[in-house]
Amino acid sequence: MKINYIFFAICIAGICGQIKADTLYTWRGTVNSVFTNSANWQSSVAGPYDGTFADRRLQVYNGTGKPLYYTANEGYTIYQNLASGKRSLFIGSGTSGSMYITGGTFEGQSNSSDGMSYNGDGTLVIDGGSFLKVTGSTGFTVKYGGTGTGTLTVSNGLFEVGSLMIGGATFSGDAKGVINLDGGTTRVDKVYADYRVPSGGSIININGGILAAHKDETKFLQGLSEANVLAGGVLIDTAEYSITIDQDLLAGGGNGGLIKSGEGWLHIAHQWCDR
Repeated sequence: MKINYIFFAICIAGICGQIKADTLYTWRGTVNSVFTNSANWQSSVAGPYDGTFADRRLQVYNGTGKPLYYTANEGYTIYQNLASGKRSLFIGSGTSGSMYITGGTFEGQSNSSDGMSYNGDGTLVIDGGSFLKVTGSTGFTVKYGGTGTGTLTVSNGLFEVGSLMIGGATFSGDAKGVINLDGGTTRVDKVYADYRVPSGGSIININGGILAAHKDETKFLQGLSEANVLAGGVLIDTAEYSITIDQDLLAGGGNGGLIKSGEGWLHIAHQWCDR
């Protein structure tokens, strides 16, 4: 009885077992692509920006509306959602969603992977500025599951996460995930496809920019349906790490190739071959 009383008293004090509810901001793109216009957001509640915001989550579900543009005007924004099983960003679920980062920095901090495309199309384009997922669970899922296509394109700026993955649930129909590296810097622990992804469901097109390592990794690039090296080629920055590409690299035309930089080791375990 004494133990029960102490437990009850602690709960009354507000310490015991509380689960924080996150505040959800849902982009619909009703009017235009301006982040700060509350008319673009569900219930006219615009997401906060240029600061660190605890227990926050951003969903981009614009459907037939305008894509979300995150620009230099939004500064450096961190959405923290560190309770168990929570995300800080998801794009396209049950409907399409598109987000473009053209300046500033958007950072997600959560204990589950951020990502896009579950039973809908999802698009994330980095064309200047930065997207970061480097605190908590650092994974980012390009195509989570169900129907639709998830597409990540990095053409300028920085995309930095831990594991960059395709797949997390069962795919339906001709669903797939596509990663386009056209420029900028993509810094990761590894890039891979989940075992539930069907044949042809995971593609990376490498056509410029820098693919950089975070740590030693024997599976830095592996398990994808296709890894196409196009005319722009790629610079692999090992930094001080030892990494292995355990994936066939397919020559996609032009004179694109692979250039290594950094003091670490790069091992290509599979072959380079024509299509």
